[in-house]
Amino acid sequence: MGALLLSMMTAVVACLYMTFLAFKELDRAEQFLKQSDWIVMNKRSLGNGPIARVMRMLQIAGCLSVKNYSIRKGQLDASDVSGFPEKLERKIVWTGRVLLFSFIAMMMASYFFNHIKGGE
Repeated sequence: MGALLLSMMTAVVACLYMTFLAFKELDRAEQFLKQSDWIVMNKRSLGNGPIARVMRMLQIAGCLSVKNYSIRKGQLDASDVSGFPEKLERKIVWTGRVLLFSFIAMMMASYFFNHIKGGE
């Protein structure tokens, strides 16, 4: 039960921080990625609403997490990625990773908790 609660709290904090980054740093991040087709297309199609901003920030986090793959698939431009500030990249990527792994941990903890308690 404690692992489930811890992973839920971590996920909530990571979600809140990613939302904060979406409102504070998204425009700056997109400015550095203005030649990347995938980023520009999603900015145009998703709009600028609160949920759309978070989705766009998560998309940037995902693309930056696997830079070489994203460049090879044409999602990111290599010159954009090389000029992207390292500190901003670290903030975005690590928040996305924490969010991903906390959700995975939450699902695993929920699965084990339900099967252990269900077996008694």
